Amino acid sequence: MNELLDRLRTVFADSYQVDEELTGGGMSRLFRATDLALNRQIVIKILPPELTSELMAARFKRESEVTAHLQHPHILPIITAGLKDGLLYYVMPFIPGESLRAKLKRDTRVPVDESVSILREVASALAYAHREGVIHRDIKPENILLQQGHAVLADFGIAAALAGPAHVSGERLTATGISLGTVGYMAPEQTLGGSDIDARADIYSLGVVGHEMLVGSPPFGGRTTQAIIAAHLTQKPPRLDDLDDEIPVPVARAIGKALAKDPDDRFQTASNFRDALEAPAPRFSTLSRAVSPARLRKKSRTFVLPTLIVAAAVAGTTWMLRRNAAVAVEQPVTIAIAPFDALVADTSELKLWHEGMVDVMARNLDGVGPLRTISPTISVRGWKGMSDRDGALALAKRTNARYALFGNLTGTGVDSVRIRATLIDATSSSQVADYELRDADVDKAAGALTIAILKDLRERHRIGAVREASIGSSSLSALKAFLQGEQYFRRTSWDSASVSYRKAIALDTGFALALHREAQVTGWQKSGADSLANALALHAGRRNHGLVPRDSLLLVVDSMTAALEQTDLDYPQWSRVARLLQTADDIAHRYPDDPEAWYAVGEARMHYGYGSLFDISERSTLDAFDRAIALDSAFSPAYIHTVELGFTLDGADGGRKYIRDYLRYNPTGKDRESIQLLDHLTAPGSVDQRALDRELDTLPTTVLFHAWIPVSRWPDSANIALRILRAVARRPRSSPTYVEDSAQLANALPLQLAFRGRMHEALSLLGPKPTRLFSQLALLGVVSRDSAQRVFGRWLTSGDAQVHRALPWWARAGDTSSIQKLVARYESASHRGSVENLRVAAYGMSAARAYLFLARRDTTSARKAFAALPDTACLRCDFDHIESARLLASGGRVGDADRILRQRLYSAVTPTEIVIALERARVAAKAKNAPVVRASAGRVVDAWREGDPELQTAVAEALQLLRASGGRAAH
Repeated sequence: MNELLDRLRTVFADSYQVDEELTGGGMSRLFRATDLALNRQIVIKILPPELTSELMAARFKRESEVTAHLQHPHILPIITAGLKDGLLYYVMPFIPGESLRAKLKRDTRVPVDESVSILREVASALAYAHREGVIHRDIKPENILLQQGHAVLADFGIAAALAGPAHVSGERLTATGISLGTVGYMAPEQTLGGSDIDARADIYSLGVVGHEMLVGSPPFGGRTTQAIIAAHLTQKPPRLDDLDDEIPVPVARAIGKALAKDPDDRFQTASNFRDALEAPAPRFSTLSRAVSPARLRKKSRTFVLPTLIVAAAVAGTTWMLRRNAAVAVEQPVTIAIAPFDALVADTSELKLWHEGMVDVMARNLDGVGPLRTISPTISVRGWKGMSDRDGALALAKRTNARYALFGNLTGTGVDSVRIRATLIDATSSSQVADYELRDADVDKAAGALTIAILKDLRERHRIGAVREASIGSSSLSALKAFLQGEQYFRRTSWDSASVSYRKAIALDTGFALALHREAQVTGWQKSGADSLANALALHAGRRNHGLVPRDSLLLVVDSMTAALEQTDLDYPQWSRVARLLQTADDIAHRYPDDPEAWYAVGEARMHYGYGSLFDISERSTLDAFDRAIALDSAFSPAYIHTVELGFTLDGADGGRKYIRDYLRYNPTGKDRESIQLLDHLTAPGSVDQRALDRELDTLPTTVLFHAWIPVSRWPDSANIALRILRAVARRPRSSPTYVEDSAQLANALPLQLAFRGRMHEALSLLGPKPTRLFSQLALLGVVSRDSAQRVFGRWLTSGDAQVHRALPWWARAGDTSSIQKLVARYESASHRGSVENLRVAAYGMSAARAYLFLARRDTTSARKAFAALPDTACLRCDFDHIESARLLASGGRVGDADRILRQRLYSAVTPTEIVIALERARVAAKAKNAPVVRASAGRVVDAWREGDPELQTAVAEALQLLRASGGRAAH
């Protein structure tokens, strides 16, 4: 019996004769009906009941009125819309025929000519609507109707209507807290709930539809929703003409461009996309298609390589040669450049080129065809003796390089030189060629040597046509200052390196490499988030033109990181984060033996690897830093986060290992004193405690806070983190930093106490002020029911921003009234305020509705509602993630539950981490995953065994899980 059908027949009896329910409505439901006044067939679409409210209906009606004015042959118009008898609906004409989805289900693929015709007609409809200021937001085969050989786009503007009112720039935000659209068809920025959605998101979605029509499947797949989203964010789409030879190159290229991750790289208008779909194939398209590895495997064709193009060297500039994109791909071929012997007096400026030739030649050769050069730091580090054949072969063996270049320089005048060099093939220990260049300036000689080497290697490898590219400065003086800075950089003398880099920048303000390095050393001496360091990194990014691949990619990573530092870190721009993580991984893939590449991976993961979308573990982050250290153990910045990760993941042994290795190199920088203090505090055996107390009482508090962070999440028996913070608390009021220290301590000390199970002491310091920690203490039973109800009521009345934290407590208490009041407040806020406020209100409203189901003990509805909340939409909403995982696990989806629970928390230290550890141990026990049970349950026991009485039930459960899995407590 169809109750909704009977209800509609009654509700619409005065206007429509409702005949039957149709299929294919997705979350909504479709009904075919007859318009009684005009005797025509129409379709009534009933939207999901959870979206129904008076405010939403008014908003929906306004948007529908806008889209109803769209008049285009390929747009299905809206006849009317509104709210009737509690049902949000709209009416559209009935189109005989079928949807594109039905056609794909039946035929799997659509012929090329028909696909192109459909794409062009839909693109034409989009181009018209976009000019009218309307974005569709839900392009998919279900919304493309086929009638007598033509495409008609349905549901136009409905997603925009549901998304809420336009803000000042005309963009719209979702009212449900999730991205409106359909997973698998949404643009990356749309899946992440970005505030920058525009017409280019529709172009991306249409590109997905085109891919599916032409080859029978979407460009990205996955077993779960999160896997599909992750693929859209990180994977390159397969090229269509590699999958099917019959797909014309222009069509493949057009769809590939539409599917670009970055909106700026797509077609900027739907008209451009439409026109590109009918562009004639360019000349030599067969050759350009042949460069794909997949096509080469299938075709086995041979092509004549273009001849080498040699550009004349220009005075004062080091020129590099790059591979033309149309050369077939070859496996990377690595070259190590040995330091050149400088056969001159120690006072000669040519001494600079002993290592300088490594820097310059490595950049000259990197990225030419398959050539990859070993990092100059790796080549220079550990080099001893003369630059000769034996030393070069040893270098090649140490770095797994195919070739090695060595030589010497002899001065013949001011900045003039004679270079002798030899290139050897390390696989056979044979000599490839000898080179000698006389009476040339050093930078010119390096360019001429590069050209000579490439001529010889072209006979062995597919070098192809190349173009010139600059090292980034046309000033020889700036280049020499930069090379001097690089020598200090390799010796971790950050202050001296900074002097040289600043000199290079003063000589050439647009020198990207010098700006990049100065940003790094400034951050390492001060803070990675230092405003000057960020400004320098952004400036370097803007000047990133024509550099070799390695330098360019590293500059991209640093400038993207600096750009993200300018945004609200509670609500990061996840599309940018995805590009940052992917770019860092790309560098490491391209240069697997480069320590700076792996350091970039570790830094990106450490600071932005949050949420199940990326599923980046702390262990994988530590692995990246370990790889950097293994490649260059003297690269001290790579150790900073490893100390923290070592203590957190592996206890004293893990943390102290990195402390010892770091201090062995007598490093400079802001972290040295704090790590030395940790070395003293964590030393095994008998320690002079009075001497330690004197050290704690005399060191600057900035050092103490820096020392606290690495051990804050280490549940050690000596409570070293608390000892450090209590030392700060002992400082007298006369201390020059007393005010700043007190403010920082007011946050840090209660959190640290709660993490170690001292909840009542934490509460006494905290009081009832609106904080995340108070709500966590209330959920853990430390706050009485009456007190919690009273405090949360005040938060609700005053409209405090932290009121969202009360939702789990209200749900557990069954307080539906308070939750409904908060829903109403979020709904009211969802149509006013700034972009960030709208985003917060949108997520808050969805989460509050999910908790309302939970308070009503409607587990099924709650499970669906929580599953729709992406864990990246609110990084600090820890208990939302916990409830989602609990509901998933109770429904048998233990794998999905674990994926949520294993994510890193967006907090330095919090008792919620231990709550999550217990929940994860429970889930792992269901999955019979003993190692995870032992690790998670053991963490609960270690952290809370000496904690308050309210926590001992949790400790007892953790001990039981630990024993059942074959483990035991650490102490």
